[in-house]
Order: sequence, then C-alpha cells, then structure tokens
Amino acid sequence: QNAIIAIEDSRFRDHGGVDPIGLVRAAASDYLGNGTQEQGASTLTQQYIKNLFVEQAARRGDKAGVQAATAKDASRKILEIRAAIDLEKRMSKDEILAAYLNIAYFGNSAYGVEAAAERYFSVHASQLTVEQSALLAGIVQAPFTYDPIRRKTNAKNRRDTVLSRMHELGIVTDKQYAKAVKSPIRLKQRQPVSG
Repeated sequence: QNAIIAIEDSRFRDHGGVDPIGLVRAAASDYLGNGTQEQGASTLTQQYIKNLFVEQAARRGDKAGVQAATAKDASRKILEIRAAIDLEKRMSKDEILAAYLNIAYFGNSAYGVEAAAERYFSVHASQLTVEQSALLAGIVQAPFTYDPIRRKTNAKNRRDTVLSRMHELGIVTDKQYAKAVKSPIRLKQRQPVSG
C-alpha cells in the first residue's frame, strides 16, 4: 500500500478524489507541450474508477466501452473526476485503496496485488518485502515496459525509482533504502509465463 501511494499518488490521504496540484501540473505540462501522458493528474481514486469502467465494459464484451474508458480526452477525464469525487463521499480511503489494489493490472495476466504477489514471488501479498512491494508498485504504470520477467533492467530501474520515492517520503529508512536498491530482482514464479 505504501509503495503504491508513494509512486502513484503521494497526496492520496489528503485529497477528496482529485488532486488540484496534480491537475495544475498536468495542465501546465500539456500547455508547454511536454506531456503525452497524464503527467500525474490521475489520483488513485481516479485510476480505480477508470479500471472499474474498463472492467465493466470488458465483462459486457463492449470494445467501444473499453476504448471510451481509456480515451485521452476531456469528456472522459471529467466523467472520471466526477465519479472519483462521488466515490470519496461513499467509501473510506482504505476501502478505495483496497479496491484499487484488487483490480489493478500488474502484467502477465495478474489482476490485483494478491495475484501479482503469487505470480512473481509465490507468496501472499501480506508477505511481500519492501523490494517486492516496490517492484509491483512500479509495474502498474506500464506493465509491458516494466515487465520483471522479460525486461528486468527496466523493472529494476522502475523499482529503484519507487524505492527512492518511498525514501524521500520517509516510508523507508536510509538503511532499508540502501539495502533494497542493492538487491537484484529475484522472482519465484508460481506459473510459467508463455512467451
């Protein structure tokens, strides 16, 4: 939980579903032509809403609905923002975080942190180490790019970025951080992944 919050939405516990600072930063980045991505504008609550819309459309077999839920346009973003604000009124932060972690895609057919912990490390999510947690937290931004099975160097670099952010926020100590970044990625896959 701490690793995901650190890298995806460090102000998660402080905002009401939408992070005004992130929105301003994203708007400035877009205005300056620096961003092709959403430059930190999406909170964990918004990401959960988007994932939920995608999952619902996919279950219905609605390909257009999946595309609409992931479209990079203002109308989709406004819908996501409204839904996030409403959700924050009905669910606690812990409930939202748990829901997000249960639906997020961690690559290699692993939906949810429990499935990811078992897929990559053959342990329950409650048994993840700091390094393992940071690796998983790093994957969600781009599961293909940060695939720890096929792209270990990318995955380690991203994991170390997550660890650095956790250290910066005081989630891990100097000693924990130093030990974790020296650690290679050690996978213990429960199921083989076809190529």
